[in-house]
Amino acid sequence: MPQSETPPAPIIALACAEPSMTPRAEAFRAAWSDGPAPDLTETGRIWSKTRVAPDALLLFAGATPGTQAIARMERLRDTFRAAGVDVPLIVETRKSADLALSRPASAFV
Repeated sequence: MPQSETPPAPIIALACAEPSMTPRAEAFRAAWSDGPAPDLTETGRIWSKTRVAPDALLLFAGATPGTQAIARMERLRDTFRAAGVDVPLIVETRKSADLALSRPASAFV
């Protein structure tokens, strides 16, 4: 494939629904060599400047996810959707996690 036809690197936006999940998110960020893995704040900045949405949102929910973090992630997801961009949500969680999502996640791991 010629250089000009090389697809852009995939962007996986990371969110942590509880502080104890931050080390897992950082480990994922360090291991993800295929493209950027910004947090929600950086993802919002990228969107506001370039209208480039991530290829997926990855939510590290933990056992007791905080409602504020989930609400923030959902607001960003709704912003993308309002612009006609559907960004899948992948949730890394434990079975006991109670997620109050307004729309279902695309996948759970």
